[in-house]
Amino acid sequence: MTVSRRQWLLLGLPVLAVVGGFLVGRGAAALSTLTAPEPPTLVQAVAQGQWDTIVRMIEAGEDPGLPIVLEQPIFGWSRGDVVSPLLVGIAQGDKKQVAFLLSSTKHKADAPNDQALCVVARFGHSDVAEVLFRLGVPGGPEKGCDGHQEMPEDVAMRFRNVNLAVAIRNYRTDTRVVRTSPDCDCQNAEAGASGARPLKCGC
Repeated sequence: MTVSRRQWLLLGLPVLAVVGGFLVGRGAAALSTLTAPEPPTLVQAVAQGQWDTIVRMIEAGEDPGLPIVLEQPIFGWSRGDVVSPLLVGIAQGDKKQVAFLLSSTKHKADAPNDQALCVVARFGHSDVAEVLFRLGVPGGPEKGCDGHQEMPEDVAMRFRNVNLAVAIRNYRTDTRVVRTSPDCDCQNAEAGASGARPLKCGC
């Protein structure tokens, strides 16, 4: 072998290493995609934000508004709690996903989905709240959030989200479903947003 050919070989080795590494990486990624397990349930797909899986499951006939009993803790709910994929989506906080879930269920007014405003108040997703208002979710359960006589705006105030509390209160007022909490203390809360009605709990 001449010196010139040896030089060409030495110059080509780094290129071959880069190309080989690229091909190995692409192969590993493809293998990972093929072997990664899909979430076995719709609620798990929603929690993980797996959009393609969510769409496929719903198109196959699953209703994201149907209640389920959790088999493992998720977003602060405990094993054995009754939720729905819709409520989990609200907690997860993707407004596009929530709009799709809401539009894909006939049970948005049924329990446990009457807790929708309670969940959005707890997690503080103002953009998701706007989706809930636009698509007309219930103003809150008759017995309050989680049956504790606490209204959704009270939950938002407890988590110091005044603007969201005002928005929820206004929505509930506009839909004429306001019912006050017997021990609310937000009479003098600041609205914190231009043009927003004052937050008054009717104490």
